[in-house]
Amino acid sequence: MIDGHRSNFPTGLDEFKEMSEISPALQESVIRYRELKAKGSKRTPAEETEYRELSTSLSPYICSAEDWNKLCDSMYNLEEHYLDKNFDQFVEDAKTDIVQTAENAVDTAVNTAIQTTIKDYVEEKVPFSVIISETEPSYIPGALWIKPKLN
Repeated sequence: MIDGHRSNFPTGLDEFKEMSEISPALQESVIRYRELKAKGSKRTPAEETEYRELSTSLSPYICSAEDWNKLCDSMYNLEEHYLDKNFDQFVEDAKTDIVQTAENAVDTAVNTAIQTTIKDYVEEKVPFSVIISETEPSYIPGALWIKPKLN
């Protein structure tokens, strides 16, 4: 039953088997694999060994029901994760986080500029000017940039 139990999402990432196309050189192996698979429980011990070996060597080319089920479980968990939540609220929260991160970065840059300018002034008696500008603040020796907060 597809209920998400094969998937690690959302607490972790799932690992999926990478698939490949069958090359012409493997066609005989594929034909033999199909013959042995069709025999089912009627395989001899030697054929059973051959079947297991072919199953292993051809595994990158065989998509099993379990492979599909894992993929479907991951999609199920993805849908459940986002349908269970108010997706619009998720987007708004993400926007808020991005804005706060950007504001914190600007505040850090401003504080660094202020501290450097004050240090230069106190230690070296370098005159400085105050610049109030809506452009991004940056450090210029002798200038204290202040960006006004917009409401």
